[in-house]
Amino acid sequence: MALQPDRQTLKLQAINALDQARTNLRGGWAEAREHWRPRNIIRERVEKHHIAIAVGSVVAGFLAFRWLFADRGSVASGAAPRRRSITSFLFNGLWGIAREPLLALATQQLLPIVLPFISKYMSQFQAPHQTSNPE
Repeated sequence: MALQPDRQTLKLQAINALDQARTNLRGGWAEAREHWRPRNIIRERVEKHHIAIAVGSVVAGFLAFRWLFADRGSVASGAAPRRRSITSFLFNGLWGIAREPLLALATQQLLPIVLPFISKYMSQFQAPHQTSNPE
């Protein structure tokens, strides 16, 4: 017949197991928090789908340009040219006001994400560094 551990030993083993479980759970939460951080999610998606993002951006820009500056057809009234000129006036004014802050914000936010990709790509074309030994 095997000896049964006393009650105090069982209690200490349960407390140690609970403490270990809490430690594991805390580490899992930290890992999950890091994995689901928006900056990391965006960085992973850009790494994985950089070509699709570039193509989609070009297509969206083309469609937006066509929509903003498209000829609306021949309309008997003068409302279409007037609407187009008002839209152009507002768009040009807003772009003139917002261009500098938007470019600064885009540079500040996108440069840390894009520069590693560019340097990694450019490092493929660099010649290996050769040390010269004067002999």
